[in-house]
Amino acid sequence: MKLQQDVRTALLKLLFPLALLIFPLAAQQVGQEDLATGQQSELGDAPAHKLVDFGEIFKDEPDKFQRLSDRFQAIEDNYGFSVFFVAYSGIIGSGVSEKAELFRDHWLGREREGLVLVCDTDLKTMAFALTKVDGLPREPRAKDWKLPDYEAIETMQEFIQLESKSSSESEYLYELGEKLAENLETRLASPEEQRPSLPKTLLAIFALVAAFVSWLIWWIQRKSSRGDDTAAVTFPMIPIESRLGARYGGGLVGEISYRNESSTQDRADGRPEM
Repeated sequence: MKLQQDVRTALLKLLFPLALLIFPLAAQQVGQEDLATGQQSELGDAPAHKLVDFGEIFKDEPDKFQRLSDRFQAIEDNYGFSVFFVAYSGIIGSGVSEKAELFRDHWLGREREGLVLVCDTDLKTMAFALTKVDGLPREPRAKDWKLPDYEAIETMQEFIQLESKSSSESEYLYELGEKLAENLETRLASPEEQRPSLPKTLLAIFALVAAFVSWLIWWIQRKSSRGDDTAAVTFPMIPIESRLGARYGGGLVGEISYRNESSTQDRADGRPEM
C-alpha cells in the first residue's frame, strides 16, 4: 500500500512540470487558430455595401453608414472604380497597412481597379492600398486604368493629411469618407484628354527640351559661320594737330592764338611757328 502511494507521488512530481509546459502551448495554439479563423471570417467576399464597420462605429447612426455606402457604390457604377472603406476601433495582431494590403488582395485582386482604405479610430491611423501599387506584378496588365497610380497616390496623400474637427468617431469617419468620395469623383470625372498620363507628359517635356537645344546649337553655328558680318574696328585715339585754314585739316577743336599777328598768320598758312 505504501509502495503504491510512493509511486503515485513520484508520477505526480513528474507530470506536474510537464503540465505546466503543455497547457500554455495548447492555449497558445488554440488562440492562434481562433485568430486565424477570425481573420478569415473578416475577409470573405468583397462587401456589396463598400463600407465595413468592424468597430461598430456607425451602430447608432445607420443613415450615415448608408449614405457613405451609396456614395462609394455610385463611384463604382459611374466610373468602374471600386472603393472599400474599413473602420476599426482597435486592431489586434496587425496594423492598418497590413489590413489594407490583405483586403486589397482578397477583394480587388489584380484586375479590378480600386483602393481599400483602413482606418483605426483608437490610434487615429489609416492606410490605403491600391490595385497596382503592390510591389512587382506577377503578370503584365494590358488594360488602361481610369485613375493612374500617381494621381491615386496624390489623392490619398491629400486625403490622409486632412484634419478633422469632428468630436465623435462616427462624424470623423463620415467626414473622411465624404471628402474621399468627392476627391475621387473630381479626378475620375475629368476627361482623359485633359488628364494626360505621366509618360505622355514626360515625352512632351523631353520634346520641348530637345527643340530648345536644337535651336541653341543652330544659333551658335550661325553666329560663328557668318562670313558677311562686318567687323567693327576702332581707331586708336591719337593727338591731331589743329591746322586752321587747311582743307580737311582734321581735329575736332579749332585753336586760335592771340600772341601776335605774325604768329597767327603763320598758323593760318599752315607754317610752323618759329
